Amino acid sequence: MFSSSQTIDRPEIGARPRDAALVPINLFFALLPEPEMVAPLSHLSETICGAHRFRGNRNWPNRLHLTLLSVGHTQWDVVEIVRRAKLAAARVRATPFEIALDITESFPVRGSFPFVLGSGDGLHKFTALQKLLAYELACEGFEGLRGADAHMTLMWADHGVDEYPIAPVRWTVRDFVLVCSHVGQSRHDYIGRWPLRG
Repeated sequence: MFSSSQTIDRPEIGARPRDAALVPINLFFALLPEPEMVAPLSHLSETICGAHRFRGNRNWPNRLHLTLLSVGHTQWDVVEIVRRAKLAAARVRATPFEIALDITESFPVRGSFPFVLGSGDGLHKFTALQKLLAYELACEGFEGLRGADAHMTLMWADHGVDEYPIAPVRWTVRDFVLVCSHVGQSRHDYIGRWPLRG
């Protein structure tokens, strides 16, 4: 699942925080699909996006994810943000759970239209994990954390479409990760990973 450029605990994040001033980054916690689900999700994305005749940038298979929470702080550097985020994540206690994405839909964002997989009934255990993580992050001094509804972006498209049901895409969530996204470089580094053990 992790390529050589996506290694857990990459030293660059902790050792060279000044890189963040040169290359903008976003830090966020996320759920990744199980390895055996990446190819089916990529095929589904190619098929549906082709059927809608979208133009735009499809998400690379190794960047498919569901965002739990973004993390940042105006008063801390990257090293401090990562340090506190890892402390918070290590305290989260939750059991593995099944996720099922059963709708596709679009919504407008700054002139583009993210085309996503979502859940028609909501994902209650996803939301519960999100709240647990938000609490622990708040204990570390992070403020104003707001989690979005669970969705997996397949493509940033040139036009939108209505919500439409699909056969559920399922897998078991067994861990969550801290992601460093390099803005404009189509690159994700995974800098921490925590299993769900209950």
